[in-house]
Amino acid sequence: MLYLGFGYLDAYWAVQDSLQLSPGMWSDTDFLVQEGMVFRASGYCRHPRYLSFAEEDLAVEVWEKRGPPDHCRKVDGQWVCE
Repeated sequence: MLYLGFGYLDAYWAVQDSLQLSPGMWSDTDFLVQEGMVFRASGYCRHPRYLSFAEEDLAVEVWEKRGPPDHCRKVDGQWVCE
């Protein structure tokens, strides 16, 4: 969390990757939405790893069914997060 707060996005994602979380480990996608809203100004949602993680964690499947968070949308069939 501190990495996100100080804008060290690559370091944050390196830690996330080192945890070797399995896809769908979180019971829902609230984690990505919450982090995306809190740390949006840091560029967290624009980081390429954000969307990759959302796909690995099956969050995009939930977005397809229930709608995406405010900071993400589909453009020409591809997800874009800001």
